[in-house]
Amino acid sequence: MSVAMVSNEKRMGSGRRRQRWALALALALALVGAVGIGAIAGWAGDHAFWPTFAVFAIATFPVIAGLSWLVIVQPVDPDAQPSEHAEESIEAAWAKQAGYGAFLDLIVVLGLATTATAILDRDSLPSVLFLAIGIVDWLLRSLILKWRER
Repeated sequence: MSVAMVSNEKRMGSGRRRQRWALALALALALVGAVGIGAIAGWAGDHAFWPTFAVFAIATFPVIAGLSWLVIVQPVDPDAQPSEHAEESIEAAWAKQAGYGAFLDLIVVLGLATTATAILDRDSLPSVLFLAIGIVDWLLRSLILKWRER
């Protein structure tokens, strides 16, 4: 075995070890962050401590884990780097096309809802409803485009 091969094997081993440590650090940071946010919400809220703590900790853990993965693990993992031409993939084209159609549909729905609330003299609809409509519309359009192409 040549010296170059040995040093290459050592380098790959240390890279994998570095990736594991980065992942462990990211998960530990996510756990500490979620527990901290849960504790703050439990102490600051008017409700019982433990249910509030659990809900906030469970809800924030995936978000903090994803962010810590982006900041800590991705720069260390060479396999996690996106392709140079990722934006030119067929999936990206489907997402763009579905997004354009969903945006137009959402503009129409918002206009109809605004007109209906003005005519019927009702309170405005919650914006979460329109967010859900937009997401479901985009998802359905993406699935239809994917189904048509295959």
